[in-house]
Amino acid sequence: MKSLLKKLLIFATVMTLVAAAAGLGRRAYKKSEEDWRNAGLCLQRVLQINPLSVAGGRRIADMLEANGSPNALTWRIRTMKLEPDNVTNRFAWAQTALREQNLASAAEALASIPAADQTTAEFHKLAGALAWNQGRPGEAEKQYTEALRLEPKNQANILNLETIRLASTNQTISTAARLALEKNVTDPILRPVALRHLLTVAAARHESARAVTYAKALAADPAATFSDKIEYLQILRTTRSDDFDPWLATLKTAALHSAPEAFALGQWLASAQNPGTALRWLQALPPTLETNLPVPLVITDCQIALKDWNGLLAFVGRQDWGAL
Repeated sequence: MKSLLKKLLIFATVMTLVAAAAGLGRRAYKKSEEDWRNAGLCLQRVLQINPLSVAGGRRIADMLEANGSPNALTWRIRTMKLEPDNVTNRFAWAQTALREQNLASAAEALASIPAADQTTAEFHKLAGALAWNQGRPGEAEKQYTEALRLEPKNQANILNLETIRLASTNQTISTAARLALEKNVTDPILRPVALRHLLTVAAARHESARAVTYAKALAADPAATFSDKIEYLQILRTTRSDDFDPWLATLKTAALHSAPEAFALGQWLASAQNPGTALRWLQALPPTLETNLPVPLVITDCQIALKDWNGLLAFVGRQDWGAL
């Protein structure tokens, strides 16, 4: 269980920034792809004019990171080398390396931070994230404790520190952390992150009542993602709650207005119930939604699982798969 909790609680981002990832339909995808290309051409032009442009390199790194490209780290390092005396570049290098789980590069970045800047809250937060990802919870707690001392009003520090303690096998420490997260993390951006951590631990420890409470609160939060709402659905199903059917109906209605949400719910129906149930629901969607990426991807997955080869060939033949 300790290993499971650790894996479930690894921070996807160092500063516990919330990244809202939303899939796009076919038209939105093409528009996004066009915007990406235009932005890239503009930045390419900047570098043609001035290959040593630090601002240009930094913007390219930002753009690549925002789109999940592993090349972002290369550009962070390049920017640091162009402006080595700017410690901000080294912090950005470390943060990107941690986000990409390149622990060796993150360690190298932090080791390059001048001693005077190793006493900052920024350094201690990054060092805490590195230690946690390296499997050194004691060192991570030490670093986050120092970050909290330097920034006592920063709730991200409370979240980082108490999340580490939440995974402790010591019941007293874990309970204190749970209470701290419930009471102290009130920031509207960080609150959903805290609820996700609390939910993860409650589910892993089979604390059903707490898991339902956290999942319900998270699903009702304005910042909740559709994945959070599906997680609540799964917990209602697991606990055989009377609220399961009404909540499933709510999500089905919501999914009628979004291809990514219809895709996500279709995937859940196929795995939690069966591909036949999922396919019947998907094929009853409005035609414009049924043919809007990424919905066709889950429809074809269901047809393959059901060995509906005729249906699959007919459906694939009339779709515009674009780059796929």
